[in-house]
Amino acid sequence: MDKIGQEAQVKRTIRDSVFTSLFSDKKYLLQLYRVLHPEDTKTTENDLSMVTIQNVLTDNLYNDLGFMVDDRLMVLVEAQSTWSVNIVMRGLIYLVQTIQSYLKQSRQDIYQSKPLYLPKCELYVLYTGRQKPEKDTLSFREVYYAGAESAIDVHVRILQTGNDKNIVTQYCQFTDIYAEQFVKYKRSLKTIKETIRICIEQDILADYLHHHEKEVITMLECLFDQETVFNNFLSTKMYEAENRGREQGREEASTFSIQKTISRLNKLGISKEKIIGIISEDYGLSKEESCSRVNACLQ
Repeated sequence: MDKIGQEAQVKRTIRDSVFTSLFSDKKYLLQLYRVLHPEDTKTTENDLSMVTIQNVLTDNLYNDLGFMVDDRLMVLVEAQSTWSVNIVMRGLIYLVQTIQSYLKQSRQDIYQSKPLYLPKCELYVLYTGRQKPEKDTLSFREVYYAGAESAIDVHVRILQTGNDKNIVTQYCQFTDIYAEQFVKYKRSLKTIKETIRICIEQDILADYLHHHEKEVITMLECLFDQETVFNNFLSTKMYEAENRGREQGREEASTFSIQKTISRLNKLGISKEKIIGIISEDYGLSKEESCSRVNACLQ
């Protein structure tokens, strides 16, 4: 793959990168777990095990965060700023891929005769947008089959900002502040620095941003640069697609014209052999191609 092709795979949203970086640290992952399971006060950082954390600079259909506590596998999919019920479909895809990763890590063979050991799965999405979902849990069966029986069903719990100061609320506040600064300063270093400054000042992810400030700035600057490349890549692909569309349109128009001419000549009682000669001469086709077109049209 060439350089532009590689760069085109880069994620375009900085929030996803901060999200992954933040929760790959077990200190903050434990805080997240306690939001999900406040009844469990005994679990420590040592009880958490990561299933997989994908590179923050890739953009494929992989989960952003998968971790285990005892016999529970928790999958938290990438933060969403634009609401769509189809997150439940993406959640299902992420979940299946995480289970595949888990089976590989635990060296289990799906073709063995005994049942596999599978942890109890929990699926979450962290939603950072302003449009509030009507429900805090989505069901695959309800979204796609109006609740009718189906061989497929998963439940996705939606996490969003609340009135307390937990790690989920802080992350959502971080994305809000970033969005506000982006409106003011666009894709610039000032957007990044102002976001960090305001968050630390307001005690929003302050500990994380204070200790990882240089790393966050570098990461976000890199993603800004990569986004420009990505947009250029998309523009090129769109131009190529338009050209392909025009070529296809011309080809279809030509085919229609040939068929119309063949039909008209046939109605005039002109022999097939003469029609083939006329089509070959008028449209610059070989005798073989003209013969094929005439036979197909007169069948």
